[in-house]
Amino acid sequence: MSEVDPSLLVDVLKRAGARGATAADGFLIEEQSFSASVRLGQVDTVTHSREQRLALRVFSGRASAAASTSDLSRDSLERVVDEATALARVTAEDPHAGLPDDSELIDHV
Repeated sequence: MSEVDPSLLVDVLKRAGARGATAADGFLIEEQSFSASVRLGQVDTVTHSREQRLALRVFSGRASAAASTSDLSRDSLERVVDEATALARVTAEDPHAGLPDDSELIDHV
């Protein structure tokens, strides 16, 4: 499994805009875990896992929908965008939904 390419998220967000989203955000996660268990003073099991995921939230006006996938293939990412944008179009509007105003964003920590 190769390292997650950040341009995947950029492409997904652009596709969401092209599919009619008025706003969108998302994130990529790459996670690795190692664990070991000891039983009766002996190493019993050792496991390693690695996961990659993409999550997307899209807005259609004040309506929103979210979708995620661990399959980062082009077809899967296109499907996630299409499903999320379609759901946002048929979801009831929420007056509190939306991304924060640029003036509310923190630009340094």
